[in-house]
Amino acid sequence: MSHLFEWSTEFATGVTDVDDQHERLIDIINTLLALHSNSCTPLELETVLQQLQHYARYHFHTEEVLMARNHVSPDHQKAHLAAHKGFFKHLGRVTQLIETSPDLMVDHLLSFLVEWLIHHITQMDMEMAREVLDQSVESTSAPKTSSQPHVLVNTANQLYEGLGRRSLELLESNLQLNREIEQRTILEARLRRMSALYMALSKTNQAVAFRYDRDSLLKEVCSIVTEYSGFAAASIAILDPDSNQPTLIASSSTLAEQAGGEGRGSAGGHSILPSAVFPLQVEGNVVAILTVYCHEPEEFEEPLVAVLKEMATVISFGLESLEREDKRRNAEARLRDSEARLRAITEAAADAIVLTDAQGQISFWNSSAERIFGYSADEALGQQAYALIGYALEEQTLSVGDPMDIPSAGKQISAALSEPLIARRKGGQTFPVEVSLSHCRIQDGWNTVSVVRDITLRKRAQLELLASQTKLARLMDLVPLIIYIHDLDSCGTVYVNQAVQAATGYTPEEILSLNSYLMQALAEPEDVAAIRSVAAQWPDARDGEVIEYECRIKTKDGNPRHIACREVVIARTESGRPQQILGVAMDMTVRVWQRLMQEEKLADFSRIGRLVNMGEMASALAHELNQPLAAIANFNQACANLLRNGKAKPEVLEQALSKTAEQALRAGSIIQTMREFMRKREAKPAELDINEAVREVIALANIRSRTRPVEFSLRLDQTVASVWADRILVEQVLMNLLRNAEEAMGGTPLPEIQIETGDGGSGFVKVSIRDFGIGLPDGFELDKLPTFYTTKADGTGVGLGICRSIVEASGGKIWAMPGDQQGSVFEFTLPIKPADGNGL
Repeated sequence: MSHLFEWSTEFATGVTDVDDQHERLIDIINTLLALHSNSCTPLELETVLQQLQHYARYHFHTEEVLMARNHVSPDHQKAHLAAHKGFFKHLGRVTQLIETSPDLMVDHLLSFLVEWLIHHITQMDMEMAREVLDQSVESTSAPKTSSQPHVLVNTANQLYEGLGRRSLELLESNLQLNREIEQRTILEARLRRMSALYMALSKTNQAVAFRYDRDSLLKEVCSIVTEYSGFAAASIAILDPDSNQPTLIASSSTLAEQAGGEGRGSAGGHSILPSAVFPLQVEGNVVAILTVYCHEPEEFEEPLVAVLKEMATVISFGLESLEREDKRRNAEARLRDSEARLRAITEAAADAIVLTDAQGQISFWNSSAERIFGYSADEALGQQAYALIGYALEEQTLSVGDPMDIPSAGKQISAALSEPLIARRKGGQTFPVEVSLSHCRIQDGWNTVSVVRDITLRKRAQLELLASQTKLARLMDLVPLIIYIHDLDSCGTVYVNQAVQAATGYTPEEILSLNSYLMQALAEPEDVAAIRSVAAQWPDARDGEVIEYECRIKTKDGNPRHIACREVVIARTESGRPQQILGVAMDMTVRVWQRLMQEEKLADFSRIGRLVNMGEMASALAHELNQPLAAIANFNQACANLLRNGKAKPEVLEQALSKTAEQALRAGSIIQTMREFMRKREAKPAELDINEAVREVIALANIRSRTRPVEFSLRLDQTVASVWADRILVEQVLMNLLRNAEEAMGGTPLPEIQIETGDGGSGFVKVSIRDFGIGLPDGFELDKLPTFYTTKADGTGVGLGICRSIVEASGGKIWAMPGDQQGSVFEFTLPIKPADGNGL
C-alpha cells in the first residue's frame, strides 16, 4: 500500500514546474499511506503536515505567477484562488484531530488529497496549462491534454478499498476490548463518584464546623456538591415561613465551564436536567430545599442518593446550630442592650432612684439621687435609707414611720406615701418630695424601688399660679364683656365673670347652678335651635377657629337683650377632642336699636329720593297723561256727534268706546306706576325678573329725559334666573344709578348708557351700568363713603347710600370701577335664592 501511487506521464500537464509539484504531492500521499499502515506518532504527522503546507504554498504561488504572467482568463484565476483558500481551510480542520485521533486524521487527509489531486489535475490545472501553453511563443507543439483521469480514479478506488478493509479489521478487534473497557470504566466511574461524594460529605462536615454565617455556609455547600461530587449543578432555596415560597440563596454549576462560556441560572440556562430534591429541616420544620442536578437520570443511583440524604442531614444540623447560635447571640445582645438602656435611663432620669434590700439598706443610688440629696454613691450604698434621708409628712403632727418599711409584695402600699413628703439633704436642709414605691425580686429576695422627685419648684410654681389666677379673675371681673367657659364633658358652664350680672341680672353663682350652657339657658325659645346648631360645630372646630353668632336672651326681670358671641376652643383631650370652650359675649341691644333707626331713616331718604325724581318727571308726566286724556275726549265727542246726527251704528260706537277705555287704562297705569314708585310701604321680597325690572325703569327714565334724549344700550342675558328681592327697591337702585350716569354725561353731545345683566357666579345675578362721562374721583371707594357723600352742588348725598343699603339688605354687593377708556362702571349683584339673614 505504500507504493500504491507512482508518478506517470499520464499525470503531466506539460508545464514543468506544475508537474514537479504534482509529483511531490504523490510522494507525500505515499508517505501518509506508509504511516497509515503502521502506528504513527503526532511528531511524524507534524513533519508530513509541514511538508504538505510547504508544497501547497510553493505550488499555489507557482500557479498564480504563471496565470498572471501569461494572462490567464480572470474567471480561471478566481477559481484557482478559491480552490487554494479551500485547501488551506480544509487542511486546518483536519489538523485539529492530530492530538485526539491521529489515525482518523490520516484517513481524512488521504481521502482529501486524493480527491484534490484528481479534481485539480484533471480539471483546473489542465485548463490552466492549456491557456499558458497556447500563449507561450516558445512552445513548438500543442499542449498535452491527453491525461486520462481514469488512471487516478482507479488508483483512488484501490486506496479506499484498502482503507476500508483495514478499518473493518481494526473495528472487529477493538469491539471486545471496548466492551471490557466500558464495563471497567463504569465501575471505576461509580467508585470515583462515591469516593468524590464521600469527600464532598467530609467537606460539608468541615464547612458546618467552621462556618458561622448561614448564607456563606450554603454557598460553600453548593460549591462542594458540584466541585467534588461531579454533579452538574446544585442550589439551595430558603422557604418563607408565612407564604412557604422558596427564595434562592446559593447555587453552583459546572455547565458553564463545560460549555466554555458563562452559565445561565442554576442549571446554566441549558436544557432541563434531571434533579433530586432534599429537604433541610430545623427542629422538625422544613426551612430550606437542596436541589441537585445531574446530566443523566442514571446518576441518581441508590448509594449516591443515600449519601446525598446524609449530606442534607449534615446541612440541616448546621442550619439548626447556626439558628441556636444566632438566638443565643441575639439574647445576649438584647440583654446587654437592656442593661445599657437601664443604666442610661436610671442615670438620665431627673428623679432619684433608690434600691433597698429587705433590711432597708441602699444597694443602688443613681446620679440624680446624688444631686438631690447631696450624698455620693459611695456614701449612700450600704446605709439605712430612712436614717440617711428621713421622711415626714408636710403636716408635722402626722408622723409617718419608715417609708422604706413597706408591706411585702402583693399587699397594698400605704396611702400616706402618695402624699407630698418632707425629705432631708446632706446638710440637714428639708425640702418637699414625692415618693413612688414598688417591689421587685432580685436574687431570690424582695427589694424596694423608690423613685423620689424634688417638687420644690412645683410648689413654688403652684403658689405663683394661684396668685396669678387670683389676679386674672379680678381682672376679668373688671371687663365689661361677659366672659364664660363651657365644659363639653359636663355639658355646662364652669366659669363666668361678674359682668354677667350687669347684663342679665343673674349672679355668677346662679349661672353656674343652672348646669347648662350659658346662652342656651337664657336664650329666647325661638333662638334655642340656632344656638344648638352652633354648639354642634364645636367638635369639628380647629385650633384658633372663632365661631361667631348672635342671639336674643331674657334678663332676670324679663327684658329682652341682643347678644353677640365669639367662641374658641381653649382645651382638648389627649385624643384631640375639644373639651373646653372660651366665649366672649357683648350686649348689642343699643347697637341693634341704632341700626333699626338708621334703616328707618334710610327708608325715609329713599322716599325723599323718589320725590326728587317725581318732581323732575312732573312736567314730562303731564305731557304723557295729556295724550290719553285728549284721545278720550276726542272719542267721546265723536260718539256724541254720531248720536246727534242719527248716524250712530252699534259697531262704530262699540269700537270708539273700546278705544276710549284703552286710553283710560293707559292713563291709570301711568298714575299707578308713579304711585307705587312713590308710596312708602314694607319691603316684600319675591322672585323678580331682573330684565323686566330694567325695562320698566328704562321706561320711567325715558319719561324723565324727554327734554334731553339719552340712548340706552341694553345687553340683557335672557338665560339668567329670577332674583329674590323687592321690585320697588331694586327699581329705586336702578333709577338712582341711571340718574347719576345721566348727570355724569351732562356735557356729552350724544349721551349713552350701557346696561348689562349676566351670571354673577355662586348663585347671584350681576347688573352692570356703564357711562361715558367724567369718571370717578381719585381714591373713590364705594364701601368706604361717608354718610351724605356727594360731588354735586345741589346733591343730597343719599343716593349711593340708599343703593348700598338696599343691595346689601337684599343679600348682594355693590361696587364701582373706572371705565376702560372713560366714564365709570357701577355693578351690583342680587341672590337667586333668599339670602340668609335677609333684612328685607
